[in-house]
Parts: sequence; C-alpha cells; structure tokens
Amino acid sequence: MSRLFVFGCSFSQYMWPTWATIVAYDLQLPLYNFAFAGLGNVGIMHRVMEADMKFKFTPEDKIMIMWTSWSRDDYVQSHGMWKSSGSRFNDVMTKKDISRLKGRWSSLDDILKNATAISYVSKLYKDNILWQGHGFNPGINEGDISNSLFSNKEEQIKYAELMKFYKDNIPSLPERNLESGKLAFDYVIDSHPDVEEHIDIVQNYIYPCIDYNIRDETVGIFSALHKTIKKTLKKKKFKELHQVLHVPEGIIIEKFPEIYDYLDIRSLMDDMSG
Repeated sequence: MSRLFVFGCSFSQYMWPTWATIVAYDLQLPLYNFAFAGLGNVGIMHRVMEADMKFKFTPEDKIMIMWTSWSRDDYVQSHGMWKSSGSRFNDVMTKKDISRLKGRWSSLDDILKNATAISYVSKLYKDNILWQGHGFNPGINEGDISNSLFSNKEEQIKYAELMKFYKDNIPSLPERNLESGKLAFDYVIDSHPDVEEHIDIVQNYIYPCIDYNIRDETVGIFSALHKTIKKTLKKKKFKELHQVLHVPEGIIIEKFPEIYDYLDIRSLMDDMSG
C-alpha cells in the first residue's frame, strides 16, 4: 500500500491541519509527516534520509516536499529535537549582532547548502517524489538583512554569480510565498496560512502541478473545520498563539474524528527508536 511522506517546516506541520493533512485525507493515504517548525532545507534533506532509513521507501510510496527559506541554521539539540527558531536573522537586531553573525555566516554558504540539499534529494528520490515546491522564494532570506552583511561589492557580485549557477542547475520548482501577511482565521496574530488558505494551496498551487483534482468531500470537511475553529477562537477571544495551541486538536477530536488519523507528526527520537 502507498504511504505519503511529507517534509517541510511549519508550513507543512503546525498547530492546525496544513496542506499535508488535506492531501493525505484527500488521497486516503496514511500520512508520515516529518515536517518540523523552524526547520531549514538542510534539515529537510536529513529528514528525508531519516524517513528512508526508518521506513524503507518502496516504489509505491509518495514523497511531497515544501522547501523553506534559505537562511535557517539546522542542528539537532541534546534533547533530540531540531532547533526550531527559524531564520538565523530573527535574532539579529543591532550592529553588534550583525558583526557576530558575520563571523559564522556567509551568503555563499547559504546558497551552497540549500541548493545542494534540494538537488541531492531531487536526484536521489526522483522516482518517489510526487510533488515539491518552495514555500518561500528561493534565495530570498527570511527576515533578510543580507545586504547589511555583504563586506563589499565584490562579495555581492560573487553572490549573484553563484546564485545564477545554482538556479541554472538545480530543479526548476514552483514557487509561492506562504507568509500570508494577515491574521490567521481573520483573528489570530499569526501569519501562517490558516486551514482555508491551506485548502487553496492544495487546489491552486500543488494539485495543478500534478494534474490532480481535490474531492468535494475534502473541501467540505476542511472548510467546516476552518469555520468551527474560527468561531471558537472568536467566542473565546483567543488572539495569542499560546491560547490557540490546543484548540484545533480538541475540536478535531470532538467534532471531526475522521481527520484525526491524518495528524501524524514525528519527532527525531520517534523516528530513530526501534
């Protein structure tokens, strides 16, 4: 039987169902969601390998990947989880921070690591990949301050040359910036796509690339879930993410149990244990 393996960052695994959940439900495939909030493309590459080591991909298995921003610094922490703070630029606020970052960061290193990760996975698993695309514009760093980090004009030229080289040689994949820039559920202070937006991502971003059509039943149940979450959050006046954290899962357990089996999220230690 086919299995669906999904890889990405918080655009693919979040506190409410994402496109990954919707696709798995729509295709009626068991979901193995290896996406992790804050993960970068090098980490995604490692997660694909972890999943293969653990579950031994077969020709019937399908892989879908939402590649993320190029400015993330991936490593596993001592408690067995990937670092989840996202872009390394998130904490760069002052000239002192910029100076400290220059000592361990290079725009050329970002290009090399990200382009290599995407190219490697694309070649090694090409027979299993059903779809892959970008959730950020490739090469445009999240929270980008890279212009402040270039030492001189020569470095900027090298950056442009190397970017062109890799863009000419890595797979040409669809792009869509998933940072919505609006309130989730028209109420919560968060720019991640909400359930309604994830339906649109499946319908108008992913499925057209693979010539699939989403089932009316899938649209109906996830639209109903979106409306229920939205109504509940407004009723409880939950606008902050820490308030929202467990609300969607509770609603799914109580009112949408048929979706619950598609909320598979795997930690590193889960994957590496027997």
